Amino acid sequence: MTFTEMVTRLERLEAENNCLKAELKKASINIDKLRAERELHTTKDRQLIPRINTKTYEKMFKITHINKNARWYRGWQIIRTFILVNISWYFDNAATLTDAFRLMGNTFKHASFSMDAVVKMSGSQLDLIILLAGCLVWLIISILKEKGIVIREALDRKPLIIRWAVYIALVMSVAMLGYISNTSGGFMYAQF
Repeated sequence: MTFTEMVTRLERLEAENNCLKAELKKASINIDKLRAERELHTTKDRQLIPRINTKTYEKMFKITHINKNARWYRGWQIIRTFILVNISWYFDNAATLTDAFRLMGNTFKHASFSMDAVVKMSGSQLDLIILLAGCLVWLIISILKEKGIVIREALDRKPLIIRWAVYIALVMSVAMLGYISNTSGGFMYAQF
């Protein structure tokens, strides 16, 4: 092969390469357009249900004259969410839909709301008191978080002696309130 043939072939290959680059650029632009369109449709689909719910809720607030910024309404939202989450746990734990509804029915059919039943279910009266105290602490911390108070930052602003008293109290509470039984089968997640 002569030098001129090699140069000619190289020029032809460069021209083909440039054509392929141009086609690739067009294809990538088309792919980008398709991705953008798909994302637009997906976003519209995702936004459709909240928009319907928002319109429905706005109509409901207007008809019933409910102030959605009222404290009682915020409390209702928390209680409603708590109930819906608890109901969803039935479906999470049941093998079938029928089993989930059967579990829900049995919960209320065989329910006993006496204080003796609650104490028996929790173990002992002391265990129940510890459980309720823990729930109260959790509720207070949740309310403080909703008000925008960060517990760690608030504790950091306290004097050193108070901070360390809280730290020691937390560590000691784990040691004092921890439940150790010799009848248990070891660490709960050991076989997980």
